[in-house]
Amino acid sequence: MRVILLILFILLIAEFVVLAFFLKKRIVKYDQDFVRKLHDKMKEYGHYPNPDIFNEFEELFVKYREKESEKADIGDDSVETIASIFTYVEFAVFMLIGVLLQTCRDCLKICRGVFSLILLAFCTWPMVKYLIESIMTKYKVNLSDSQIYMYDSEFNKEIKKKLNMMFKRKIYMIAFSIFLTLSVIAQIILIIIDIILFKKKENIMNNNNIQPQIAANQETERELNHQNNGNAVQIYNRQDIVNTEEAPVNNN
Repeated sequence: MRVILLILFILLIAEFVVLAFFLKKRIVKYDQDFVRKLHDKMKEYGHYPNPDIFNEFEELFVKYREKESEKADIGDDSVETIASIFTYVEFAVFMLIGVLLQTCRDCLKICRGVFSLILLAFCTWPMVKYLIESIMTKYKVNLSDSQIYMYDSEFNKEIKKKLNMMFKRKIYMIAFSIFLTLSVIAQIILIIIDIILFKKKENIMNNNNIQPQIAANQETERELNHQNNGNAVQIYNRQDIVNTEEAPVNNN
């Protein structure tokens, strides 16, 4: 196995693992139970309704008011989970085909490399979108500590744990999306290098095949020239003999 192909497969396996973790972290924010519990606690402590406080937590985790309707059969978290699974399968297939096409270097030749580049380029833009989303994602509530931690100690610890989790989520998302973006770009560059090396090798092989043929043709040409020269000499000698025999004898 050539080195470039080995690196492509290592990056591919890493992409599968990192993309799974990224999509898992991406849907962590949908914590309906925690927001419902916060809603009940605010009522219990007489802080509800307070849109400035509750809306901040809603935006960070999930829109609770949209969940209050019992008519909704599928929540945002379920929709996001299904969408994440579909996204993972789609990208995994494209990236896998893009790399597998490089295993047979002599099949389809340049078309094989171009098709791989198209598939991987298709995966690059969503990775860049994930990176932008990770940078822009919300990870804290714009509230003072007195507005955040105004409940019993147990629930205050839970709030702190959830906020720390969202902070770590943002860091993980940024790190994972950076790796995915750079990894796909690296694969594209490696395939381009592989195509260039393949073309150079093909040109060298063609030149090596042409040179013996040229040498053989030259040798054949020399032999033909030699034979033609020999035939010309023989014809010339025969003509001299004929001319000598036919020349008249002068008795005077």
